[in-house]
Amino acid sequence: MENTRTNLWTSLQFLCALGAALAVGVVDFLSGPQIGWSLFYLVPIAYCGWRLGTVGGIAVAIVSTLCWIGSEFYWAPDEYFYFVIWNGLTRLVIYVGTAILLGWLRRAIKDLDARNRQLHQIQVVGQMLLACKSVQEAGTIIEKTMFSVLPGTRGYLCLLPASKNALESVATWGWESGQTFIFDPDDCWAIRRGQPHTVGDGRQDIVCPHIKEAEFSGASVCLPMMAQGNVLGVLYVSELPGSSKRTARERAADNIFLHTFGEHIALAITSLKLRESLQQQATRDPLTGLFNRRYMEEWLGRELLRAQRHHRPMGFIMIDLDHFKRYNTDYGHAAGDDVLRQLGAFLLSEMRGGDIVCRYGGEEFLLLLPEADLAMSMRKAEELVRKVREHQFLHKGEGLGTVTLSAGVAAMPEHGNDVDTLLTAADTALREAKLAGRNRALAWTMKPTQHVK
Repeated sequence: MENTRTNLWTSLQFLCALGAALAVGVVDFLSGPQIGWSLFYLVPIAYCGWRLGTVGGIAVAIVSTLCWIGSEFYWAPDEYFYFVIWNGLTRLVIYVGTAILLGWLRRAIKDLDARNRQLHQIQVVGQMLLACKSVQEAGTIIEKTMFSVLPGTRGYLCLLPASKNALESVATWGWESGQTFIFDPDDCWAIRRGQPHTVGDGRQDIVCPHIKEAEFSGASVCLPMMAQGNVLGVLYVSELPGSSKRTARERAADNIFLHTFGEHIALAITSLKLRESLQQQATRDPLTGLFNRRYMEEWLGRELLRAQRHHRPMGFIMIDLDHFKRYNTDYGHAAGDDVLRQLGAFLLSEMRGGDIVCRYGGEEFLLLLPEADLAMSMRKAEELVRKVREHQFLHKGEGLGTVTLSAGVAAMPEHGNDVDTLLTAADTALREAKLAGRNRALAWTMKPTQHVK
């Protein structure tokens, strides 16, 4: 509907300009030879060339020239025939040149304006990408940007993981919903060469192996995402099947945009990966990969307030490996590290999605169970004690014997409502479990001689 209205408006403008040229010709004819109307013909020509482009301006220029020649033939004597023809041709060249010049100037200004809009959008999107908190969030912004800036195209952004085994798409546009792309880095010439790889309309160009035969739809470009000499991924863009073919000038402008936008994407991805790495170091235990005590304290303070506000319980399970020093003494510190790593992975596999497992310190672990009351937390602790006792822990392919643990259980609101009170209660229950013979789980109970601060 919008295109139909635009075409009607363009046609109306052309007819008005053509009518203006004919009107000038009529007035020129009726005025006689004593009054020159030559410059007035330039008004519709200039308008048409500026507003409608070169073709419209040339059409009005030809009509204007014919009007002038007809008027001159009527009023001029016969002996001026060749003069009129020569003068008419000269005017035609001037009129057509004016139309071409204004049409070219209009296109140049239009391209410059489009380029400025693209640069402004790149600047805004670049700032948004740098403010993203995850690669997935950045992928959504990239998809929306490519849809709006480069309509009639499809493509994807694939990133290279730390393992560098395969590129996987994090942003796609113009494809079927939910379609993903995974391919080997060697399947892209842009990554192998470290520079953009462009394919024209014909199939005589070398097409990257990651572009399947059914996906090839015309001109395309693979742009490697580089940062400090390292390959981060690739940005692939191609024309949609059945879309209007872009001119060489439009493709050149698109390539400039893609190069600039690609630099912003690479900078944003580098920043995100650096932040993720720092976040990982700040919140994760390097040995087990579990959350560390610092993250636990931040999460617990926030979630405890939320649980209190909604009147929901929360369970605390403090775990300690029994006789852990024995593994270091009998099998070496590497074996002790293996036990901690395997126990961390085991605890993660046994907990719910919303539960938090963290390494509290040394061989101690803390499990936080949102919306779990004391009875539920106690059942979970007893289940973990039993399953760990039955689990086979290995070091270099050899069994390490039976591994047991002790667990202390506390819960909100039964044992308190603040972090220090609840953690102290769980720790006290853990000590009681060890004093009672280890390899068991006990819930904290207040004794007359005990005062939990």
